[in-house]
Amino acid sequence: MRALWCLALFAACSPPVMTMDGGVEDAGVDAGIVVDAGMDAGSMGLVDAGLPKECVPDNSDAGLARRDGFIEVCADPVMHPDAVCGDGAPYKFSYRPAQGASKGLLLFFRGGGSCNDYTTCWGVDGRGGAGRRVGQMENTRNTAPPVIPALGRTVGLFDRSEALNPFRQYDQVFISYCTGDIGQGMTSQVLPRPSNAPPAAPVEIETFFHGAYDVQFALEQMAVVFPSPPRIVVYGTSAGALSAVNAVPWVATVFALDSTSQLNLITEGGMAVGRQAQELLLERILTQFNGTGGRPFVRVGQFSFISDETQIAFAPPSLMVPLDFQTELRRATEQRRTNTAAYRHFLVDGACHTVAQTPGYFAQFEAVDGGLRLKMPPVKPNPDLTIMGTSFDTWVGRIVSGQGAMDGGIPNLNGDLTAVSTTCRIPGSVDR
Repeated sequence: MRALWCLALFAACSPPVMTMDGGVEDAGVDAGIVVDAGMDAGSMGLVDAGLPKECVPDNSDAGLARRDGFIEVCADPVMHPDAVCGDGAPYKFSYRPAQGASKGLLLFFRGGGSCNDYTTCWGVDGRGGAGRRVGQMENTRNTAPPVIPALGRTVGLFDRSEALNPFRQYDQVFISYCTGDIGQGMTSQVLPRPSNAPPAAPVEIETFFHGAYDVQFALEQMAVVFPSPPRIVVYGTSAGALSAVNAVPWVATVFALDSTSQLNLITEGGMAVGRQAQELLLERILTQFNGTGGRPFVRVGQFSFISDETQIAFAPPSLMVPLDFQTELRRATEQRRTNTAAYRHFLVDGACHTVAQTPGYFAQFEAVDGGLRLKMPPVKPNPDLTIMGTSFDTWVGRIVSGQGAMDGGIPNLNGDLTAVSTTCRIPGSVDR
């Protein structure tokens, strides 16, 4: 099955690249009431001891209502034995068809951090405690976009009621993430307990870095459900941004794309600066998916806060100082833009991380009594995500419009990065 992932432009499939890029993905915020701004996806519970190694989709009326219409898909252990989460449980993801005629297919890659040993994957206690640097390694949650209780629906990119949302009339796929390997792993390891672990911690934990198998399973299933989408947008956030870049050749192969196909790649909060292997992969995508040789032309847009606390925390040691990160971020993005007209970046002042699953994607919030509240009357588009008169949602719409060459006027941050603030300008988007 692995050969399905490799286009002729690659001599062979690249091995998984284990990095510490990416971070804990945002869990969304409540758009109508005051909420806790400090909650993140990795703080909702510990690793479940004795998790049943089975996957039962709940696509009852009640289940669909809880997920705002997202349909769950489970990997059958017999047909797809390699499609599992870090704990060995069968992999699960979800999708939602468009209401009415579809304008395209959104393949959303969720983030959640990365790990490479007992402590960073499972915590020093083996159950999600101290030291854990990945949002989840099990598939018991986060298999569909969060539904905001006060609104009764999904928000951000998945908000079908928001007129500003460029994806509201798209078929939408939520590719969940539960392997800690940025969607690129094809191995399993028995991780031994560290010497500083408490006595009750498991002596060893078999851990499945099977993210590549999970992505393959999801793409193959969706190519059957949506065989001829008019456009495909691959969108990834945090660690999912790196998964999304890696998945572009797989998407092109599984969906049988050619030079007439419309393909876009958009990432948030996962710029891979200072990561040579990841930068090389993006360079190859930009260079070789150029509409020639029967391959599709891919338009690429990358978004980042220039003082992103999460990216800095997961950066190589030489870039773990904000000023050094900013300098490298600017160098890398400007170089990418110079190398090809297919690339644009959108850099915003602040230390936030991602916004794709928050209402802040479109509207401005304010801090109230230790929580967040939507400004009233609503301020749209969000001025905190606007540069030179162009809002982020408008910029994304330009990237995916497919109307000839990309607009050369798409804004990019200019000026002195040393003088910027390191506060978060989008309340609720920083993952703590």
